[in-house]
This record gives sequence, structure tokens and C-alpha cells, in this order.
Amino acid sequence: MARHEGYQAAKQAFTLYGAFFQNVAQEIGKERALSLHCELGGAFGKQLAGSILEKSAGAAIEVHTLSAVQKEYALSMGCIPELEVAGSASRQTVGECPVYDGLRASGLDHASVEAICRGIGVTNYAALHEACPAVEASLEFRTAPEGACVEEWALVR
Repeated sequence: MARHEGYQAAKQAFTLYGAFFQNVAQEIGKERALSLHCELGGAFGKQLAGSILEKSAGAAIEVHTLSAVQKEYALSMGCIPELEVAGSASRQTVGECPVYDGLRASGLDHASVEAICRGIGVTNYAALHEACPAVEASLEFRTAPEGACVEEWALVR
């Protein structure tokens, strides 16, 4: 998959963020730095819920609405997702990820990137579900650097 400008910009930003994260972790400890990072997920979750509710325009939330918002979010982060809608779920697969690649370029190892991504995902998904109870989300983090992450957003009725 060809890298595009959005990918390059996001990778550079996350390379710098990864270096900043490591500096903060050195000063206050990795667990505290990770905790502060993860708190940011709540704002993302609320933003995503707002987009879903806005696109639903007062009607019941449909899986295609989830897929559209999921794609917009991924593209805004510099990713090019592969999306699949099946039943009441939208599954997004991202192999080449500027967030992952940037954090790795900053010197963080695979396990640390996983902790950063999973951690923010927990607060993101909790806030999304709180603001939009019909939606639940989950992440299957890549098992190896060359793998892919799969994020699923599902309707729960």
C-alpha cells in the first residue's frame, strides 16, 4: 500500500509524541505517563459518539453509520483502513499504521506501543459506549510488528 501525505504527517507527529512520552516516563515513571496518556481516550470516545449520533440524525443507529464514522476517524489519523460490514458490526483492519510506525520510530518497543494503543482504546471505547449505549468497540492489537490491528464497532440492541 502506497504511503500518502496523511500517513507521513501522522507518522512524524507520533514519532515526536513517542519521544515526548519517553521523556515524560523517564521523569514521572512509565505507569503514570501511560495513565495520563490513556485519560485522553475519553475525549476521543465522546467525539466519535457525537459523530455517530449526528450522522444518525435522531434515527436508530445503523451499522453503515458506524462504518462511515470509523473510516473517517481512521483517515483523519493517517490510516487507510480496510472495512468490512458483517451483520451488526463494522470491522476495520489497519496494517500500515502511522501511529504504530511513528511510536516505533521513536524507539518504543512493540509491547510499549501495544500498551499505549490498548490503554487509550479502553477509555475511548468506554466513553463511546457511555455516550452511545447502542455501540460497543474492541481492539485486536497486532501480534507482531508486521501484522495488522483489527478494531470492531458493533451495535448492541
